[in-house]
Amino acid sequence: MKYRFFPRKMTAAFLACTLCNPAQELTASGHAPTCRPVCYTLTETAGCWYYADENGNPMPEQSAPRRRKAPADLQGLPARYDLREEGYVTPAKSQVGGTCWAYGHIGAIESNMIRKGMAEPTLDLSEAHMIWFGRGQGGPADPSDPLYGDGVNLGTEAYIQGGGLYWVTGPLLAWEGVVRESDAPAHQDRIPMDESLRFRSIAHLQNMRKYSKNDALMIKQTLMEKGALAFSYFIPSDIECMSPQCGFYQTLYVPGDPARSKVEGGGHTVTLVGWDDNFPKENFNETPPGDGAWILKNTWGENASRTEKGFFYMSYYEPGIADISLLDMESPDNYSGIYQYDGDSDTSYTTGHGSDYGFLQANVFTARKDENITAVGFYINNYDVPYEAEIYALEPDFADPRDGRLLTSVSGTADYIGYYTVPLAPGCGVRAGQLFSVVIKTAPCAHTTCHFDRHCFAPRTSFFTVYNADGEEPWKDCYEDGRGNANIKAYTSNGLMLCEALCPDPLIREDLAAEYDTDGDGFLTEDELSAVHGIPYDISGDGRVNAADLTLLKRAVSGKQAAGSGYHWNNGDLDHDRRLTREDIDRMQYFLLRKPETA
Repeated sequence: MKYRFFPRKMTAAFLACTLCNPAQELTASGHAPTCRPVCYTLTETAGCWYYADENGNPMPEQSAPRRRKAPADLQGLPARYDLREEGYVTPAKSQVGGTCWAYGHIGAIESNMIRKGMAEPTLDLSEAHMIWFGRGQGGPADPSDPLYGDGVNLGTEAYIQGGGLYWVTGPLLAWEGVVRESDAPAHQDRIPMDESLRFRSIAHLQNMRKYSKNDALMIKQTLMEKGALAFSYFIPSDIECMSPQCGFYQTLYVPGDPARSKVEGGGHTVTLVGWDDNFPKENFNETPPGDGAWILKNTWGENASRTEKGFFYMSYYEPGIADISLLDMESPDNYSGIYQYDGDSDTSYTTGHGSDYGFLQANVFTARKDENITAVGFYINNYDVPYEAEIYALEPDFADPRDGRLLTSVSGTADYIGYYTVPLAPGCGVRAGQLFSVVIKTAPCAHTTCHFDRHCFAPRTSFFTVYNADGEEPWKDCYEDGRGNANIKAYTSNGLMLCEALCPDPLIREDLAAEYDTDGDGFLTEDELSAVHGIPYDISGDGRVNAADLTLLKRAVSGKQAAGSGYHWNNGDLDHDRRLTREDIDRMQYFLLRKPETA
């Protein structure tokens, strides 16, 4: 079905390109292909994704529609499971205006945090915070902020407006929230929020998964392991679909075919909390083909009619089921920092035309300090898509995002639609002021996509291109191309990675590794770093600072000192740049000449 009822769900312009020979691998070389933009909409039918134009015609020469990844062996799932009975669901709340999208997603987030032991069952998160920083003041007002220009600024009108999945994930992935209800103004007050609340957060969204209604086994497994899911469906506006037994099922809406639909209505977002395979089909106003229902928490309060304190049952056969999403939260101290330009995900583009084309996209950042880059984040819009992620150190005059020294890379296969945070191998470090790029390459595939936000921050910060078996098109600067930033992020961790970039001197690396890296992982945590001590200048470790220490330092700087000596070389790093240089020698000489003020 086309998601025309859900603003900014999957209904977006897509960039399609023309070619004929399929590519089987990620790597490519040769001459650049030519590309012609064509607009398509992502469409779903019979458990498959495909692309169609505005008249419903499938994309020309499109490969066979891709079915979702087959679930693993999930035998043994119970016939009924209800997160309420496990204590992992918060009470039903009553939405304000058309803001079910915020209430449905917040309900899923609350459950996820409780299920993972991140919060108590009494957790109550602020929907108003999500609404304001997603749609009220969607981007920071400071033009120097990398997120400036993102999002929509509806002001206080946002407190009653509708929304969708990406209105939630964009801000949350930028670490804009979530906060407790008590830490933000009440929704019903409908007042602007202070900018100081934007990045206040008690949890970070790091991964998002999207499911089809046909992924029943995977959905059930996820409910048991991760907690509740956000759940959107079509709801008629002029008929009562809820039965006295709290069951919802209707056949008047025909997905993807407005001409055959016999009812008006729109999208509604709630929270999926469980299932009952034996819920009788007779419990609905219309009789579905079989028994079974999803258990849902509505957003109309505990006293809503024909509900169990705000909860109801929807037939497995309901034709109006649309988005089902996991918002998987993590502790706010999971990473120490984030590099990003995007605060929302406004538009997706597909390379289109069968499996011929793949995407390359990249963001270029400037290191704020000596940093350990430990993970990257990006969107994937199909199942079973191979990807590669690479980090490059760049010079100021770089020609393209890969015109530099490769620091690290990681590859894998995206087994679900959504946002991925992918850990990097240890050892990826950059010094303060270093330009570095994060390059994401997705395999040629009919439905591989590239996500952009609304506003490109600056020239030479965000890039994209497409490729096929014959080669790549030239990289396009998103700023010059009039496009938003690519939705790519880099995550960092505090501490010191004992790598050449962050600790250039091999003598100091060996010294620190031998004495302080207690677990041998090549990374000094904050606790391990706090143990790094000693007498400055005392390289020999004899408790004194004299000419012998100066001689050792001079040998190290001149390259005459081999590793493995057992000396305390870290004590000679007097300017704390993790290398032994002539400046350290000068400082030690001043000290020995009784000029400690220069030491």
